[in-house]
Amino acid sequence: MTSTTWYRIGSLVVAAGVLAASSWPSLSISPLGWSFEDKLQHLLVYTLLSYLAFRGWASVGSRWTASWLILLILACFAAADEYHQRWIPGRYVEWEDFLADGAGVLAGFVAATWQNRRRRSRTPAPVPDSPAQ
Repeated sequence: MTSTTWYRIGSLVVAAGVLAASSWPSLSISPLGWSFEDKLQHLLVYTLLSYLAFRGWASVGSRWTASWLILLILACFAAADEYHQRWIPGRYVEWEDFLADGAGVLAGFVAATWQNRRRRSRTPAPVPDSPAQ
């Protein structure tokens, strides 16, 4: 399998993990006692999700069109994921969580864009064929 395929699979696995974790009643992941720990967790998970999604899916069609579409899809996913917690016992809808998710989506986008540009700059340009004599 190509690396693009692995990025795509990874993004789908992380998205499924996000849905599973947010559907778990009263889930608390290793509290360290920081007041902003929950927001940091949201930021990191959505950064990973976004990075994997952009590395795997942004090459489909026009790169900019795909990038905007991925941003929109991930923002909608974050909003829907946060909103669905309204019906999960012990879970709450928090705008701050959605903002942390959005910041993670943007951070993943920036990291993936930086990685793609760095990779392209290291790839040597093709040597043109020598003219026929």
